[in-house]
Amino acid sequence: MEKLVWKYITEHDLIKEGQNIGVATSGGPDSMALLVCLSSLAKLRHFSICCVHFEHGIRGVRSLDDADFVVAYCDARHIPLFMGAADVPALAAGWGQSEETAAKRAREAYFDSLVRQGDIDLIATAHHQSDQAESILMHMLRGSGLSGLRGIHSRNGNMVRPFLCLSKKRVMEYVDEHAIPYVTDETNSNSAYRRNYVRNELLPAIEEHLNADVSAALVRLSVLAREDTDYLESRAGEAFQTIAAEKGDTVELDAEGLSALHNAIAGRVVLCAIRALHVTQDIEYAHVRAVLELAKKNHTGSRVNLSGSICAQMEYGKLVIGFTGREVDYRFEMRFDPEDKNILPDGSFITVSEATRLEKTAAGGNIECFDADKLPKAMTLRTRHYGDAIRPIGAGGGKKLKEYFIDKKLTRKEREQTPLLANGSDIIWVVGHTISEEYKVTDETKRILRLEYTPTGEG
Repeated sequence: MEKLVWKYITEHDLIKEGQNIGVATSGGPDSMALLVCLSSLAKLRHFSICCVHFEHGIRGVRSLDDADFVVAYCDARHIPLFMGAADVPALAAGWGQSEETAAKRAREAYFDSLVRQGDIDLIATAHHQSDQAESILMHMLRGSGLSGLRGIHSRNGNMVRPFLCLSKKRVMEYVDEHAIPYVTDETNSNSAYRRNYVRNELLPAIEEHLNADVSAALVRLSVLAREDTDYLESRAGEAFQTIAAEKGDTVELDAEGLSALHNAIAGRVVLCAIRALHVTQDIEYAHVRAVLELAKKNHTGSRVNLSGSICAQMEYGKLVIGFTGREVDYRFEMRFDPEDKNILPDGSFITVSEATRLEKTAAGGNIECFDADKLPKAMTLRTRHYGDAIRPIGAGGGKKLKEYFIDKKLTRKEREQTPLLANGSDIIWVVGHTISEEYKVTDETKRILRLEYTPTGEG
């Protein structure tokens, strides 16, 4: 069996030479078998192992007895040991989650802390093919879609699963062959837990009445689902690069481009956008479909709220995905110095120089020339105020700044962020867009003032 496990480790590049592997050990037969198996392989394959035990505080004295068993086993064999603990029932109540989910969350947080601290390089868990079958069946019953049918991955971040090539039967044979001691968790027989019900009731019933080899069939399904999903996600990644723009704490998707994609790709592009905001949980099928429908209707101002304080909103052909509660105050006001570099609060800046001729560049309105003698002596750099007005160059008349922004189809965030050079409510320069007709350079201009705006990160 050890040869089969090492072949699987090599094929999936799970463990490298010199790494220190923390073996997640509950004391049960599967994890004890993994501890013994990797201890044996470590001597031959030039990596090291230690034992990691986490006490959940669910089973009272029995849980503490399991911890004592693991400690005694490791002490007798001089295996380094790390131990963590948590009051999972209290955590579950505070998080509003089941004890099963809270236990997994707390346990994995402890594992991650060991990796971050440099105590170990990876965590190895004893998930095997029967666990894989249970996971896939649970995902199917939740209607999780193709991605959920992939089941448990051989590697997930800092976690590796070297036993996914083995059946539960083969693991127990290894335990018997090597007379490996273990403890029994009586909660595993409690079918009130969803996974236990699938393991103890549902899968045995399917094996008896429908397919005696259902676990192997579900594992084959996971392999096919993973191949198909990998292809679809690669296509979605390509599409995301084409139609998406990450802007701080939001992601913008071209609504028309998104709607033109097949739903199998479009839905994954939406998930790419949400993951770009570091949200990975509680996004469901209904959320993704609502976002796709929003893009298809393409009505500016319409929005849908998603899970995790995420919302999607249409803004002039752009589907903007961001956080509902993350309001940023972009307002600022400062005196403009015509003889020095003007640094704005966000780190962008405006430099001033004299020019001998009118200069226009392809800088998107970031370089503008003014008739120096027409400019007021006192000017301010600021964000928009109520009542601001401008006479855009070449427009033939004045208008409210709000109307100008609407005509230019600037989003609400862009309107709030755009710097303005102003004299009271009279806007001289909408930075990055236009200047006022009143201050333009003409044939009669004697002195030209050149202003150049450098956005954050370009200086």
